[in-house]
Amino acid sequence: DDYQQALKHFSVGSRITLKILQNAQPKKISLTTSVFPEDRAFELAHKLLGISIDDLSPENRRKYQISAKEGVLISKVAPRSYLAGIGVTIGDVIRQLDDQTISSVNDFKKAIIKSRQKKTLVILVQRGGQGYYITVKP
Repeated sequence: DDYQQALKHFSVGSRITLKILQNAQPKKISLTTSVFPEDRAFELAHKLLGISIDDLSPENRRKYQISAKEGVLISKVAPRSYLAGIGVTIGDVIRQLDDQTISSVNDFKKAIIKSRQKKTLVILVQRGGQGYYITVKP
């Protein structure tokens, strides 16, 4: 937590020197900060939430009888994940992640990356005409 908190004070591209102990010997290493790669957002969502997502395409809307116009489809739920344990299922739609409205897969990617270090996430899940706020500890 201290390391993550300290990193918030550096901008992308900053060079940081860390002092570490390796085999009981002090050592200095240099790092350059970077943006979390957007292409790893799906992997991150699976790791943090135990889900995979997909677009709300016309085909998916028909297949799962979804009335929502915006959001992302939950396409897989890991059997032992917290979300599976409380009944989230394939065909549910994520409409919001914390304070960010989710209209598309791109919105979801940005939101999951932004929220990756939070202790809890609040997700608005829609099933049919009902929305449910779920608090998750990733």
